[in-house]
Amino acid sequence: MIKKVVFEVETITPMFLAGADQGKVELRVASIKGLLRFWWRALQAESDIEKLRNRESQIFGSSDEKTGGGSSFAIRIIPNSDLKPTKNKFPTNSQYQISVEGKTFKINILEYLAYGTEYIQRQGNVFTREHYPAKTKFDIAVSFTDEAWENEVLKTFYVWSIFGGIGSRSRNGFGSFDVLNKEKAFEDIKEVVSIKTPYIKGNIEKLVKKEKIDIRSRILEYEQVMNKMRG
Repeated sequence: MIKKVVFEVETITPMFLAGADQGKVELRVASIKGLLRFWWRALQAESDIEKLRNRESQIFGSSDEKTGGGSSFAIRIIPNSDLKPTKNKFPTNSQYQISVEGKTFKINILEYLAYGTEYIQRQGNVFTREHYPAKTKFDIAVSFTDEAWENEVLKTFYVWSIFGGIGSRSRNGFGSFDVLNKEKAFEDIKEVVSIKTPYIKGNIEKLVKKEKIDIRSRILEYEQVMNKMRG
């Protein structure tokens, strides 16, 4: 029987994301999986690049002839009635007065942080790109075809939900989200991580794999692997 874990997600800050049409908001499975892969890599401290690559292939799948194979899990996005895109402007109560070259004017700090998400300044910062507003809810269902890697995926999702986001400008705080059913979703790793106090130092240290790494040798190994991949 395939095990399934459902994450009940609620956006904390506006979420800008799209597919082929950059003007239309689109929550894609490929994007979710790509972000999980990114955060899994961030948690690793493996000096053997080949070993790291093989392990990543086992978890996330790969098209490589030698290490390739299917992913250990599948993702499905389950929308609900809250999943409605908008082009509404941000609140105007976050304006700050600044001075530049002797001129004083007001800026909306939220719009400043979202700069580059395609809004037209001359029309009063009207967004031309859709986004999901804060408090939007949807579910992410993860089905494990190989339960040997379940905890690895759960720990990755846990860290991603704490420090990461989804979509454009996530480094500026956009696309942040919360998992509403934390205790149920992360039940299988509750002995490893702290669900109620995620930001304490000891909790994070448990998740990061530590290993003394010779940076030069690691770069050389990485280059060798990349050369092999290029043929």
